[in-house]
Amino acid sequence: VLFSYPLTKGSYILAKFSSAVIITVLIVGTTFLGFIAGQYLPGVREDLLGPNRLWAYMQVLLILVIPNILLFGAIVFGLVTFTRNIYVGFVFVLLLFVFQIVLQVFAADTDNLKHIALLDPFGDSAIGYLTQYWTIVEKNTANLPFQGVFLYNRLLWLTVTILLFSFIIYTFSFSQSAFSFKKSDRGSRLLKNNFGSLIRIKLSEVKYSYTFLSRLRLAWNLSQFDFKFIIRNWTFIIIMGVSVILILAASSFTGEIYGTETYPVTWKMLNVIENVYSFFTLILIFLFTGILLNRAQSNRVNLLIDVTATPNWVLFFSKYIALLKMIILISLIGIVSAIGYQVYSGYYNIELGLYIEKIFGL
Repeated sequence: VLFSYPLTKGSYILAKFSSAVIITVLIVGTTFLGFIAGQYLPGVREDLLGPNRLWAYMQVLLILVIPNILLFGAIVFGLVTFTRNIYVGFVFVLLLFVFQIVLQVFAADTDNLKHIALLDPFGDSAIGYLTQYWTIVEKNTANLPFQGVFLYNRLLWLTVTILLFSFIIYTFSFSQSAFSFKKSDRGSRLLKNNFGSLIRIKLSEVKYSYTFLSRLRLAWNLSQFDFKFIIRNWTFIIIMGVSVILILAASSFTGEIYGTETYPVTWKMLNVIENVYSFFTLILIFLFTGILLNRAQSNRVNLLIDVTATPNWVLFFSKYIALLKMIILISLIGIVSAIGYQVYSGYYNIELGLYIEKIFGL
């Protein structure tokens, strides 16, 4: 039906992308309404509030928010378009949070501040670079400094956005398949032999068991399939790889106290694990809960599962067990990463019992 319309690929992509951008801008715009409405809530001290200036909100929207939505939206749009996989876009959004944390770490070094300000795609470092010596009065009353390194930053990433979106339009095809690193397998020719002898096979007798214990055993066996699906999913693999890198990066900075190196003792490593993996664990739980619940329908076998003699609680409980296994695996990866950094730093007082006690609550 889509091919019957007189659509060019440019108009088709622009319509899809612009509709997503407009919806996102409207959602972000509601936050400004929240800022204004919050001033009139009971208990707010009016003497601490400044005057409402419309341009103060509009300049943030025009020179910071909308350019960032266009840039990151174009990247996510291109990834989802060429891979035909929405979870790739989801992983990229997570990587943006990680990238922002890395930028903040590098921005702490005053020697790199100007370069980070120019190359920061979010634009926050450029604003911080120009306003680092502003007084409190200037920060409360002056407009954003749309000049210098901030102006060059916006022009640089606006150019990248235009080039990226032009590339997407140029390479897009209505008939393209999803991009994959796997090499397609050529089908082999099968010859059916109908002249073999007939052999009578005596099948073993099947005994049906519908006891509560057998249901629990079935839930455990089903959880094995869901757990294997999780750990083989590229979303899980990428997020775990990023989390390990963050563990190692964060550990290298937590050992410094006013420039003095300290040993990576266990309680410090536990704080790093908690700060890093608490975020990623919640994201993975929310993501794979939805994926597992809709997995049968996505693979179009939900009707076959519905006619089986398996109660719904067994199916849901098996997915719950699979998520528990995933959480245990994430915790073990965090422990191994922390111990690996301790050994790499030359600290061999490994308190494995403390790791297990604090993380698993045993």
